[in-house]
Parts: sequence; structure tokens; C-alpha cells
Amino acid sequence: MASTNRNNMNKSIHFLLIPHNFLIIMGFIFYLMIPLGIGLLGAFKDFPGMLNWHNDFSNASRNIDLYFISIFFLLFSYLLGSKLGSYMLLHRQRKVKILFLDNQDNKALFMISTFILVLSVYLFLSNLDNSFTGYESYNTDLLGSFATISMFSLFFAIYSSAKYSKIFFIATLVISNIFLVSMGTRMYVTIPFISYLLFIVYYSSTKVSKSEISLIIIIAILSLVLVATWRINGDYDIKFMLYIFFAEPTFTWWSVSTYLSNDIFSIFNNPRNFIESFLNFIPTFIFPEKSSYISDPREILNYSAPLGADSLYVSIFGNFGFIGGLFYIFLFGFYNSRIYFYSLKNKFFQSYYICICSILPFQLFRDNFSIINKQLYWNTLFIPMIILVSIYFTKVIGTHSIGVKYDLKI
Repeated sequence: MASTNRNNMNKSIHFLLIPHNFLIIMGFIFYLMIPLGIGLLGAFKDFPGMLNWHNDFSNASRNIDLYFISIFFLLFSYLLGSKLGSYMLLHRQRKVKILFLDNQDNKALFMISTFILVLSVYLFLSNLDNSFTGYESYNTDLLGSFATISMFSLFFAIYSSAKYSKIFFIATLVISNIFLVSMGTRMYVTIPFISYLLFIVYYSSTKVSKSEISLIIIIAILSLVLVATWRINGDYDIKFMLYIFFAEPTFTWWSVSTYLSNDIFSIFNNPRNFIESFLNFIPTFIFPEKSSYISDPREILNYSAPLGADSLYVSIFGNFGFIGGLFYIFLFGFYNSRIYFYSLKNKFFQSYYICICSILPFQLFRDNFSIINKQLYWNTLFIPMIILVSIYFTKVIGTHSIGVKYDLKI
């Protein structure tokens, strides 16, 4: 009954407050609007890196009108796609049931959770020399392994209903995120945090007040800022900590300023980097040279990102062009609406939808497609699906074999 009430409430919430819409809007404001304000106001010029950033901002300022128009249409197209997806599904009330994905085998999930926990502990202990060194020993293959383990564990921590399996998946999630933070990738920690908030607000039968949610968010933001300040031995004063907080979207926007200043904005583009990004689905131990076949978007699109982050703006318009980019983001909004609808009626899609939403406000806006597509479709969709389908058919084959052996009627 609690679950039914929760689903009814979700379907009646305001369109802009549906998780995938709300979080995209937050991401747009944080990554695409705030840096613009900082540039126009000339803020934080005396802080590390900001003088060069403002110089590049000045070079891009001649195309600021184009930037305003394009981000307006970008957000509008996403919301339009999401609205169309919601409208088409509005009157479809039937339960979504997929045989392969709905039958939880608690014993199999417990074995998987035990294996993945042991694996994460082994990887953590065997790479202690690389931990808590920040960017000094940045190993992308190792980070990719832990990121995959983290998202995999997050999915099954939400999906699993068995107590010990859930505990083991959560333990793996904690271990993998501790290692990711120790390597300087603190933004990965926001993914399980956002997932937790989404679950308790939208899917849990336990009521949580707005004041409790606000307090949790404030504590989390302060913790991230304090950790970041500690890592660079910064001053614990208000202005410096504000700089630390806004440095994330501001330095991510550096790729936008160099892209705009090069006057390479086009109507349509060849999405070469987007297509090649799917090669990243192949595990490194199977295809260790895969990175050499995935083009560097900065070389193709002629922009620079001095601190490594690639803005969603550049990723979309650089790959698809203006019209193609609007069509892509329209389809992405439509896709998210469909998954949201299924999440209200199916545990697998609930887990997948929460994982999608956890990526939207931060990682989506700062990483290139080779990372984003792997997170959205491989780590949180295809891998769990392959595992659950394998469990299902293994169970069916095992049952059939027993039936044949003992001449039982199945």
C-alpha cells in the first residue's frame, strides 16, 4: 500500500520537479549559468587559475549572445522531449514486467555481492600506493575499474531485497568511493549521495521532511568543500571556500570559452567522438588498446580544457552541431521520461532510473561521451541486465536438468 501511494504521488508531482527534469535544470544553472555570471562580474580574479580563465572568457565574450540562445534552446529541447515522453505514457497504467529482470534470486545475488566485495577489497589493498595521492598518480584504467564497480554496486544496492546482499553491495560501494576520492575524483561521491536522496524522497515509504533533506544537502556540500580545501592546503575563510565551491563549474566552463573563441559553431557535425565512445564499453582486459581508437574530443573539436573537464555544451554541440545537438538532447529527455514511467512500476527500472538521475546534475555536465555513455548504458543497464538474464537462464536450465534427471514434470 505504501508503495502504491508513493507511485501515485510521483505521478502527480509537478513536471519540473520530476527527478530527471529537476536535476538537469540544477545542472544547467550550476555548470552553464553560474560561470557566465562569474565571468561577467569578474569574480575571483585573485585566486589560482582565475586570471587565465578570465582572459579566455574575454576572448569568448564576442559570442556570448550565441551562447545564451543555444543554452536556452538546449534546455527547452530537453524539457520538450521529456514532456512528450510523459504525455505519451500518461494514460498507460499497466504494470511493466520483464521475466528475466523481475525474478530475484537471493542466493545468486548474495554470491555476486560477496565476490564483488572481495574483489574491491583486493583491488583497494593492492593499490594502496596510489591512494590519497590526488592527481600525482592518476591512473585512468584503475579509476575506470573502480568507477564500474561503484556503479554496479550502486545499482544492485538499490535492486536487491535480501539483507546481506544489500549490505555487501553497500560495503563495496563505500570502499570503491573511498578509493575514487583518494585519487582526487571527489565528484564520484555525489553519485551515491544523490541516489540515496532520490530513493528516500521519491521511492521510500518512510517520510522525510524538507528540513531534513535540506540539512543533509548542506552538510554534504560543506563536507566536499572542506575536503577540497584540505587537499590543496587552502585557507578556511568564506571567500576562499566560495571559490572552491564555484571552481568546479567555472573551470569546467573553460572548455566552453575556448570553443566559443575559436568560432567553430556549426549547424550539423559528424558525431565521431560520440560514436567511438561506445568502444569504451569493451573491458580493458579484453581490448587494452581501446583508448587509442577513441578520438580525443579536444583534437577533433578544436578546444582546450586545461583542467581536464569537458562541458556538456561542447560535447553536444561539438559532436552534433546546433540542430543535431538539439535533436540529441530532445531524445535524451524523451528517453528519461520513459525510464521514469517504468521506474514507478518495476524494480529493475527503478534502480536504473535512480542511477541515471545520480549522473545528471554533475557528471553529465563535466565528462565527455566516452565516460557518460559507459555510465548511462553499460555500467548501470547492460551489465546488470546481462547478469540478471544469466541468473535467470542458469536457474531455468538447472531446473530443467533436474526435471529430466528425476523425470519430474516442470
